[in-house]
Amino acid sequence: MTVVYELNRCHEAAGGRAKVVISEGTFTDYYEVGDPSVVPYVQPPSKAVKSIDVVLSRLNMPRLFAKRAYRPAVMSLDTKYRGNIFVHNGPQALPLLRRHAPESRIWLYAHNDLFKTYRKQEAERLLSHATGMICVSDYIRQITAEKAPAMAHKLHVVLNGVNTDVFTPADSKPVTEQTVILFVGRMVPEKGAHVLIEAAKQLVGECPPFKVRIVGSSGFTDSGQLTDYEKNLRKDAEPLGEKVEFLPFRPRKQIPDVYRSGDIFV
Repeated sequence: MTVVYELNRCHEAAGGRAKVVISEGTFTDYYEVGDPSVVPYVQPPSKAVKSIDVVLSRLNMPRLFAKRAYRPAVMSLDTKYRGNIFVHNGPQALPLLRRHAPESRIWLYAHNDLFKTYRKQEAERLLSHATGMICVSDYIRQITAEKAPAMAHKLHVVLNGVNTDVFTPADSKPVTEQTVILFVGRMVPEKGAHVLIEAAKQLVGECPPFKVRIVGSSGFTDSGQLTDYEKNLRKDAEPLGEKVEFLPFRPRKQIPDVYRSGDIFV
């Protein structure tokens, strides 16, 4: 969402303005620029349903359930639109968009490995509908090119950036007796907060005093009950006592100050 916001901010500063298609319940805090267009929320497929989609793909059939989530967004667009459309992490939206707005320039914006469960034929078929694919790292470009070699010429690397007008060091920082090791991210296994806690256990007594500050929740909100993973993190951290601090999700506006509170970022 930060990427969506920054793209719009820079686009507006250059004299343009974009339509941002979002589903109901999405945080409007991220969309202070651009023209938000809210469409009905469609529940993403569960793991079981995703498995059915994978089976369908093995039979050379479309992933029917994955497509459904994108239909409201696609139908909100003008069929005669000829400009650029950026689709974030949504390869299944590509054929729908191409049929709905055939004259548009469609860019798949990949923040992750999007084709992990795809065979070569399916990946290349989906990417054939795209004008190009933007990869946020050389690694994503490499693994996508290996999965869809016929579409390698469409892959472009645009690294994630940092807004240095906002993310700046503090003018002065109080000197403390302990180093603050900061982690900011969603509390899901893929982000690896549990690895940091295990590392902290090994550091006790081997280095100067420190505090591990873990900031984030399982989703983009500070409300709701803790997930099993979050409960396990706190249990694993109990032997460290006050050396580990858990703080819930913080809105994007507060994140620069959160970063400034730390000495080392993990």
